[in-house]
Amino acid sequence: TMNREVSPEELERAWKQAEMQGGEFINYKYVSTEGGSGTHNVVIEGLYQGVDALFTVKFDKNNRITGFHINKNP
Repeated sequence: TMNREVSPEELERAWKQAEMQGGEFINYKYVSTEGGSGTHNVVIEGLYQGVDALFTVKFDKNNRITGFHINKNP
């Protein structure tokens, strides 16, 4: 679970770092929603100039974000 709220500045830094590694962000595409025991994950493919990424956003049973991960799409 997420231990604290991420500030807008931290989110902006993370986004810029992702663009530095993958190139300019182009678009996104919904992949899936996976659920279990009151929680669910939404998976979105992020399309960058140089690499594709998978964004996973985790939600609790009250639809609050409890996790956010960006990984390279194999």
